[in-house]
Amino acid sequence: MMVSQISAKGQITLPRRVRQALKLKPGDRVFFLVDEISVLLQPLAAINARALAGSLQRYAGARRAGPARAAVKKGVAGAAAQEG
Repeated sequence: MMVSQISAKGQITLPRRVRQALKLKPGDRVFFLVDEISVLLQPLAAINARALAGSLQRYAGARRAGPARAAVKKGVAGAAAQEG
């Protein structure tokens, strides 16, 4: 059994064993599912613009991809800027 205390701001620290079991790192996001007597904590998949960076690299050399490549780069840059 592991115990954590709630701070004055309503925050808790996840015990190391929980973070390791769920493979959580600083900045990862989690989902809370609350019912009448319990809470389920589940990691969210890291799907964001930074995670997708470089995923289209094998298509970067295609000659007809010029306008499409520019549009994708602009879209990815905009999404990354919004994420901070």
